[in-house]
This record gives sequence, structure tokens and C-alpha cells, in this order.
Amino acid sequence: MTQTIEQIMNTGTYNRYDLLKKAKSLFIKGLNIMNKEDLIKNILKRVNITNKPYSGNEEIKAEFHDDYIDKFCKITQNNLKKKEELLIKLINEDEKYKIGDVIINVVGILKNQLYEPLNDDVLCCIIEIGGLRYPYPCSSLVSNRGVCDNYLKNVNYDDVICKIVDKYTVEEYYSPLRCLTHIYAYTNNKISIQEQMNEVEYDPPYPILSTGEVIRDIY
Repeated sequence: MTQTIEQIMNTGTYNRYDLLKKAKSLFIKGLNIMNKEDLIKNILKRVNITNKPYSGNEEIKAEFHDDYIDKFCKITQNNLKKKEELLIKLINEDEKYKIGDVIINVVGILKNQLYEPLNDDVLCCIIEIGGLRYPYPCSSLVSNRGVCDNYLKNVNYDDVICKIVDKYTVEEYYSPLRCLTHIYAYTNNKISIQEQMNEVEYDPPYPILSTGEVIRDIY
């Protein structure tokens, strides 16, 4: 649903400073040269465009992004929160990061730096909350049909699964790739893939592409 500027600001009374503060929280660029009308226009555009999930019937292919990983070197437990904030800023400033795309979160980057396999808590789909794009862990999406139905309908993860298989090691029984299969199959009511998932659930839980191909040579 399209929001008005009053709804976004939670008030009918606001000044340029209030708008600047809101625009900054939405990672809108070029604020110094914007007047009040420009700020309103850009805030409305950011919130009301990014919060519209794909509603067509044709499947779209999600992209896997990991080209930012080298920018997040020297991650420690002490700076995780700051690095997470930087990652959120990154995916909101660059329009190539689209709703439904898949990224590795900061904990996953740390795991990769330590040569540990990726699990279902560190591979994330991008969704929108309050006009901002956020990484949402695959493990949580499996049990959140509302978010999946709103943002991940008709999103195909075949290319993402294949790219991760070629490049990364993933955990066997907490596989993020299996989560992507689950999200695709249940969000799009793919009965045949759901049946296949039950057949290979404990063998171990291999990912399955939209074509029905089971990817077995990954663990």
C-alpha cells in the first residue's frame, strides 16, 4: 500500500531537519542540495518503490551477491554490529541489490574467513522493512510464510544455488541451499518439489532445483 509523507513521518507537522533525518535513515544520497520538496519526493520514492514486491506471474531469477566481501575484512565479535550496519547501508545505496536477491551476512563473512561452512543463519534473502532493504536469514524465512508470500513470490533460486555450490562449502544438515528450495517450493506451491523434498529429507537434505534436479555432490 502506498504511504503518504504524513504516514511515513508519523506526523502531519515536520520541517526540513525532520525530513533530512528521515532521508538519512533511508540512505538517500545527495541530501545537501535538496530542498524540502525534493526531500519529500525522494522519501516517497524510496519507501513506495522498494516496498512493492514482485507481483507478476512470470518467475524472476534471484541474483547472488558476494562481491562486497573483501570490503568487510578484519571482522571480529567486537565490531559485528558496526559491520552489520555497513552492510545494510551498502545494500540500500546500490540498486543492484534487489528484493529477493541473496547475500551472505556479516557472520557468514566471518565464517568464510575462518574457512567454516555456511549455515542457514548466514545466507540471507533481501526483503524490505519500512522502506529499507534488509538481509533476512534463510532459516527464519522457512517458518515465515507471510514474509515469503509478500516478497519472494515467483523468485527462482536455481542460479543462486548453483553459484554457491561452485564457490562455497555449506553445512550438511543446516543447509542454506535446502532452505532456498523450501522457500521456492512452498511459496509457489510446487507440489512435485515438496514431494521430492520429503523423499530426500534425511539423505541428507539436498537442495532441489526448480527443474526437479537434486544437487547431491555438495557435501
